[in-house]
Amino acid sequence: MSANLTPWFPSKIKPEHEGVYETKQYDADSNIGYQYWNGYTWRFYGYDVDDAFRCRGQKSGWQSPQWRGLAEKP
Repeated sequence: MSANLTPWFPSKIKPEHEGVYETKQYDADSNIGYQYWNGYTWRFYGYDVDDAFRCRGQKSGWQSPQWRGLAEKP
């Protein structure tokens, strides 16, 4: 885990802030990507931060990812 990222949160805990988060499905590290959290729902999956931000208008069919974010503001 990178020192500037939080630990993985379980899908039942939702982020407090809107933005792009690193996400994964189940426990498979091979399925790591990025999704935008709009405060209510996860948006479409992206392969990088910019891709996830561009896709933020499309609701994802996957609403139960594990996620992590920055441990502190840049």
